Amino acid sequence: MLNGHGPVFRDLNATLDTWAAQQILSHGVPVTMAPYALARQVEINPADLARIANGGRTGGWVAKRARPWLAWWRDAIGRDGFYPFDLIAVMVLLEPDLFVCAPRPVWVDIDRVAFGGWGSGRSVMIERAADNEVWRRASRPDPVGRVVWCSGLAVSVDRVRNVVADAFDPGNAPTQVAIQ
Repeated sequence: MLNGHGPVFRDLNATLDTWAAQQILSHGVPVTMAPYALARQVEINPADLARIANGGRTGGWVAKRARPWLAWWRDAIGRDGFYPFDLIAVMVLLEPDLFVCAPRPVWVDIDRVAFGGWGSGRSVMIERAADNEVWRRASRPDPVGRVVWCSGLAVSVDRVRNVVADAFDPGNAPTQVAIQ
C-alpha cells in the first residue's frame, strides 16, 4: 500500500504512446479525461457488489467477476473496496452531471512531478486550476490542445454508488440507448 490509498497509477493509455496522444490532442479531437485521482474518490465495496448482484442476470454476472478483484484489493492493497477506474470513465460520459469537469490546456512533456520527482518519462500534462504555479514553468511548452478534465464529484459518493447499483436493476434498464 502506498500512502494508505493503494497503488498509484499513471494514465497508461497516454503515457505508453505519447506520440499518439500528441497527435490526437494537436488535431482538435474532443477528449474528456477521467483520471486515476477521480476514480480514487469512489470505492466499490462488498455491500455495493451485493446490491449489484441482486440486479438480475447482468448484475449477478458482473458481481461474480468483480469479487476476485475486490479480494485482491483487500488482500494485496489493504482496502475494503476497489477504485472503479473504467466504470468512472464511462460514467463521466453517460452521467456528466455527477462530475466536476472543465476545459484545460494540455501538452506532452517530461513528467518531473510524478512520484515525488522520480518520474522521468514523457506524459500528457494537464494545467490544473488549483495549483497553476506548479505547472507554469518556464520550460513548459505551449499547449498542444485542450481537454475536458474531470477532477471531482459534483454529488456525494453515495449518489455515485447508487447510480452504479441502479444501473443493474432490470426495472431501471432503458428501452433504448442513444449513441451520440
